[in-house]
Amino acid sequence: MYREKLGMTQRELSIKAGYVNGTNPASTIYKIENGQIEVTQTKVAEIAEALGVEPYQLILSPQVSRLVAYAQMVEKGDSNVDI
Repeated sequence: MYREKLGMTQRELSIKAGYVNGTNPASTIYKIENGQIEVTQTKVAEIAEALGVEPYQLILSPQVSRLVAYAQMVEKGDSNVDI
């Protein structure tokens, strides 16, 4: 979802996240997106950084992720946020 929102291809994300080994690094992102392989916490952090999001946003469902972001904004005093 985040990758597509940015208009980024699987290949672009794979390179930006450091997956440069192998003949088709995009296939690794495809497998991650489709739950075919698991990734380490370090790699989740690298993918999140490549997408400009927090790692928890990749792990939690979009609904829960939005609620967590809203709670963080409210905690900072900004409750005028559309979730």
